[in-house]
This record gives sequence, C-alpha cells and structure tokens, in this order.
Amino acid sequence: MAWSKFLGYVPFFLSAFLGLSLAIGYRVLKKRRERRSPLAARQIGHVPGQQLVDRISAHETEMITSIMITYMALPLMFMGWSGSHIQWHTLRWGFLEWMYTIAAAGMFAYGLWGYAKHLHKRDRARDGLLAERHATQPTNREGVHCHARSSR
Repeated sequence: MAWSKFLGYVPFFLSAFLGLSLAIGYRVLKKRRERRSPLAARQIGHVPGQQLVDRISAHETEMITSIMITYMALPLMFMGWSGSHIQWHTLRWGFLEWMYTIAAAGMFAYGLWGYAKHLHKRDRARDGLLAERHATQPTNREGVHCHARSSR
C-alpha cells in the first residue's frame, strides 16, 4: 500500500501536534485566567525596575524556548528520517516496542503534569505579587488608589 511509506512520520507529526495543542491551550487558559482576576484590570503605579523585570522574564522565556528547539532539532529530524526508511511490512511489534511506547507515554505524562503543577504555582505567585503591589499603593481621601506618575 502506498500509505505505508508515510507511517514513519506518524510519531513526528503526533509529537508536533501535541506540542502545538499544548501551546494553544496555554494561551487560551492564560487569557481566560486574566479575565477572571479581579486585579488584572486595575492600574498599578510605577514600581521601580518593573519594566526591566518584565524584559528579563521575556528574554528568559525566549532563551528557554530556543534551548528546547536546539535540543529537540536533531532527535526530531532523525525520527522523521528514520521513520521514512523503516520497512513497515516487515516490522514486528513485540515487548521492546511496547516498552518504549509505554515509557514515552509515561515521560510525556510526567512532563505535562510537572508543567501544569508549576504553571498553577506560578500563576498563584503572580496573583500574590499583584495583590501585594496593589495593597501598597497610596490612596487618596476617598480610599481610591492613586497612581504614581513618572516625572519624565
């Protein structure tokens, strides 16, 4: 069958699909989470160094993404290349193949669990930081928070 020569690409595309799905899911959940936060819409005055902290955080995120792409480039391309050269009609699925499949699924699940756990903890820490910064803002006589203005 002509489709059998493309079976080697299934793990590559499955991995890419799962990664893309997680990235899209993260963005959707992030937007949903921002809408629910009662302090997200409130303007907080200028905190010294906050723009630098935000820039450093953005650069660290981009660095981690670049490192992940660097680490995954060779294995993913090798997987795609080797998958296209497998003689699928002669392949026998045995204990070793099941062991690798179960190990891969377990590693994926463990990574996803760790990501979700730390994502939740990071979001809670950010909420706490926002609440602390909001609570320390000066208020006027009516109890409304004043926003510090830059003298520039």
